[in-house]
Amino acid sequence: MKTFGMRTAIFACLLYAGAALPCSICRCGDQSFFLNNAQKLDAGRLLFAVEHFNTRKNSVHLHNTHEDDRGHGLAKTGSPQRLQHLIEMPESHLQNDVQLSLKYGLSSRVMAEGAQTANGLGDPEVLAIAQLLQFGGAWQLHGLAGGRIPLGASDQNDGAGKRLDQHLQTGSGAWAGIFGVQLLHASGSVPLFFSASYQANGANDRDFAYGNVFRFNAAAQKGLAGALDVIAEINGRVAAYDDEGGQSDVNSGGAAVYFSPGLRVRLGGVMSLRSQVQIPVVENLHGVQNEKVNVRTGLMWEL
Repeated sequence: MKTFGMRTAIFACLLYAGAALPCSICRCGDQSFFLNNAQKLDAGRLLFAVEHFNTRKNSVHLHNTHEDDRGHGLAKTGSPQRLQHLIEMPESHLQNDVQLSLKYGLSSRVMAEGAQTANGLGDPEVLAIAQLLQFGGAWQLHGLAGGRIPLGASDQNDGAGKRLDQHLQTGSGAWAGIFGVQLLHASGSVPLFFSASYQANGANDRDFAYGNVFRFNAAAQKGLAGALDVIAEINGRVAAYDDEGGQSDVNSGGAAVYFSPGLRVRLGGVMSLRSQVQIPVVENLHGVQNEKVNVRTGLMWEL
């Protein structure tokens, strides 16, 4: 019996971001489709992937929300860079998958007063994905539920002993719940993938919480001549304001939609190379924010 192997993966990711980072809305797209499209993977098989994810945006980030500036904090601009490695170790049982993601992060931000860097463990995530319904021959509906576990480094300091900004911390210090559905059509020459998910972010012990996030995706892939496939996706996210001490960061959250074309090259029977760009086509972001073109490149092995 076969099972969808999109969650059956070991995954490593390299993430780069430009300008002050509202992390609650940074990630966009569904990792399941990036790893294995809407294709089936034999039960008991493993998919290993390494990804370089270059994300850029311009924004103003607010700090020190308890200062006397009408409760909105002191605005500072910067150029952060985040390097994140993820290892996903799922276990698949027939049509049900359990996925564990372990992360290590390196982040930096360059501002007028100098550069700040941080590295350490990120927050692991656990997802359970189960088939709910099969209809119309090849259509399958999956449900997913899981969460983020606050085990990452979330209280790092600079050389002077001052705590680094929350957006430089490699861990959030807070629990999060993730719930969603995936609709897949794996048969035929054009596999289709649709998904929607909601992430509810809790507050850490410093009373900071990233805004809750709703994500949606629609994707398709078409084989061309030889070993080349063309990919097209619509990736969207809607995020609430980040919150610190009951004060909202007015330059965080909002809505963005990307058009994400790309190519996939099959390198033999067990390996493939994939590259995509995420082009912002709709922006309705809070405050001072401006999305840029992102680039995703990944190498996948089926074991």
